[in-house]
Amino acid sequence: MPLRRCLWCCVCACLSVNGAALAQAESDAAAEDLVLEEVTVTATLREVALQDLPMSVGVLTQNQLEDIDAVSLDDFWRLVPNLNVRDAPFGGNSVIIRGLADTDSFQSPESINAFYVDDTALTYVTGLFATPADVALLDVARVEVLRGPQGTLIGANAMGGAIRVITNEPDPSAPARQVDLNLSNTDEGGWNYGGRFMLNQPTGADSAIRLAVMYQDDDGFIDDIGLGRTDVNDQQRAAGRLSWLWNVSDDFDVLVRGYAENIDSGGYNYADPIGQPWKGIFTTDDYQFINYSPEPRGEELRLMSLRLRWRPDWGEFYSATSWFEKDLFLNLDWSPEASFFLGVDSVAPFRTDIQQRDISQEFRLTSNGEARFNWLAGFFYLDQESERLDVGDVEVLGARVLDVNETLDRQDIAVFGEVSWRFTEALEGVLGGRWYQIDRELDQQGSFGGVPIVQEIDGDTSDFVPKASLSWAVNEDVMIYGLISQGF
Repeated sequence: MPLRRCLWCCVCACLSVNGAALAQAESDAAAEDLVLEEVTVTATLREVALQDLPMSVGVLTQNQLEDIDAVSLDDFWRLVPNLNVRDAPFGGNSVIIRGLADTDSFQSPESINAFYVDDTALTYVTGLFATPADVALLDVARVEVLRGPQGTLIGANAMGGAIRVITNEPDPSAPARQVDLNLSNTDEGGWNYGGRFMLNQPTGADSAIRLAVMYQDDDGFIDDIGLGRTDVNDQQRAAGRLSWLWNVSDDFDVLVRGYAENIDSGGYNYADPIGQPWKGIFTTDDYQFINYSPEPRGEELRLMSLRLRWRPDWGEFYSATSWFEKDLFLNLDWSPEASFFLGVDSVAPFRTDIQQRDISQEFRLTSNGEARFNWLAGFFYLDQESERLDVGDVEVLGARVLDVNETLDRQDIAVFGEVSWRFTEALEGVLGGRWYQIDRELDQQGSFGGVPIVQEIDGDTSDFVPKASLSWAVNEDVMIYGLISQGF
């Protein structure tokens, strides 16, 4: 299977004025002064002040996310320029960065927007009904939105850009606790409620554990008048993260994280605009549709990660190992398709189960950034397996019309790096690149309408993508930079 190679080259020339994000503004009763909090980001895989970063990044800090009580991506995307989110037709979100969005079809290409939780890339299997893992914003330090293309340091699936959720680490210096509760009401629906709890507990002078849990129950606002059910698009979300940090020495630390999340929805966020569908029942409200079968959707996420970090005088060695698992199941009412294609009026449930497992490893060596010449070198490996089962029945025919099992194996290998040179204290140039190789194998077995489906396809692709930038810090408040980059 020849893989489609999509390269988007972006040439940017930007003027950045007062680049430090206004993370928190407090009014002093006497002086009414604004207090600016300097925001540090890791978009370049180094800790850099946002105002010193020669690239286009949107950042939301922990304070900003807590102020709007953000639970998921859908709660904050309107605050980030060039980021848009729309409801996917069958649950989840479709993300658009700089106008680039994934398609939602059986033959959808690779994702073009990357998603990270800390160092873990949540590379999801695309295709009809598949959407990126929308992890809960649980005990989050900040969210970074890197506008693309980001093909060198981030890698594949970042032509539009990348969303990076950075969580808080355990703090050995002092215990801490936090409790947040919320209650709201939805027009055309009912009450929504939830809460979050965080506990940080030192376990010694050099180690600590951190526990964060949450639950959110949002009522629906769409009625299924075909089945006589109200507010069917409700959603329940439960998540928890346990982290352990051990500072083995002054320059070496170990961080282990475990995360689990369950998302259950009773229906989808769509209404029927037709007025009189095939069943002959009239919709009389803006938030109604007609079904023969219920349409629940469930998603289970599991993530384990191990970080090893050594910081000698010359720089840093960084190792990030991750295991990610995603299980998705959904039901659809296939009755309109049965009526249109088969000419029968019947209950016709359709079910999809998708199971995905990723194992990834990344190594990085980075200079300390104190010299005029600085460098970064890294290696990335991903092994991904997924299995998908599609089953469709038509009860009046007493037959299973669709029964297809699909397995997909993918392996990624990449070597990447950057070098930079400070011509002066204010003028800096950067050259970077990434060589990658991707191998995939697809196997489909089953039948549709009594016709056998048998496919075995494999393919691979490899290439090199470059990057170049030049930045000039005019003064503390103004930076001018130019950037040329590619995505794939």
